[in-house]
Amino acid sequence: MNSAGKAEQGARKDELPVISSNLNLHIQMLKLTTLISQPMREWVAKPHDLSIEDIKIMICLGDQGELTGRELSDLLAIQPMAASRAIAALMEKGWLKRKTDRKDRRRRPVSLTPDGLDAYRAIIPSMAALADKLYGSFNGRERDFLYSAITSILNNEMIHS
Repeated sequence: MNSAGKAEQGARKDELPVISSNLNLHIQMLKLTTLISQPMREWVAKPHDLSIEDIKIMICLGDQGELTGRELSDLLAIQPMAASRAIAALMEKGWLKRKTDRKDRRRRPVSLTPDGLDAYRAIIPSMAALADKLYGSFNGRERDFLYSAITSILNNEMIHS
């Protein structure tokens, strides 16, 4: 048994567990994602009468073309019902359309309509202003490092299995 395991096993109930550097990094990332969600909601979602899920779905579809509700749910780590509701709301606005997959008729992906693409383009300036406020004080090296680290996390095979 490693020393962390012994420390956890031998810890009294009133003592906090030992936090590894990887766990501490993960906790900081969770705090960060929560922290940046609030200005995203206030600066981008509310002014455009959208939810955070709506925006995330539009970003994914703008980036990847067409995806199913399940694919969006998995990609965004949201409940399938939340993805379904957001898709329905965006379809009601006329911003998404369902397609038929000619290879698999059971697969019903959605994609942005021309109006949806216009709406997506309209939120980009708000997102850019927020990004400038959040990351504008970073120098190029810091920005490149953070981008590289986030890309490594997003490409981690464990996340996609």
